[in-house]
Amino acid sequence: MVVIHGEALSSFRSGSFPAGTGERVEALMADGVSFFACANTMQALSISKDQLPGGFSVAENGGVVKIAELQSAGYLYLRP
Repeated sequence: MVVIHGEALSSFRSGSFPAGTGERVEALMADGVSFFACANTMQALSISKDQLPGGFSVAENGGVVKIAELQSAGYLYLRP
């Protein structure tokens, strides 16, 4: 699972990907990787769900909360 929050979410607006990135995201989704966008970031940056690639879910309680929930379920937090 990938949780995106903060300014990084701007990079995931449909049509704003660098060459090849959109295809890579689609390939990851096809392989079962889930992408979550932080609802708080979406509101702050005026990004609507329809501006994100199809298949994105919204972390309604926020990206940081989603990360904490995933860690509680045994996932690891990796930050590039």
